[in-house]
Amino acid sequence: MATHTPGPWDIACTGDAVIAGDQKLVADVMAHGRMRSSKTGFIPLQEGLANCRLIAAAPDLLEAAKMAVEIIRESWGNEPGAPADCQAVRILEEAIEKAEGGK
Repeated sequence: MATHTPGPWDIACTGDAVIAGDQKLVADVMAHGRMRSSKTGFIPLQEGLANCRLIAAAPDLLEAAKMAVEIIRESWGNEPGAPADCQAVRILEEAIEKAEGGK
């Protein structure tokens, strides 16, 4: 199974298309108005399909992340040093914010 394009990802709108991919690809599309890369000219089909699977799963992953943070916060509270005040929760909260248009 092919893997998806590694992050960080970016998105951009150009004409009537929406481009999602690594930051270099998106910058290249915006600068040149077409998809190309220095290696192959296009994203390989299997990598593109893996990207589509990741994008399709994103809404479910976002919902699961929100639920996980809520359960952790309700179970352990928000006090500094509490189990809910850990790096994993902060990463989830940052991902949620990014998915919802922040950061």
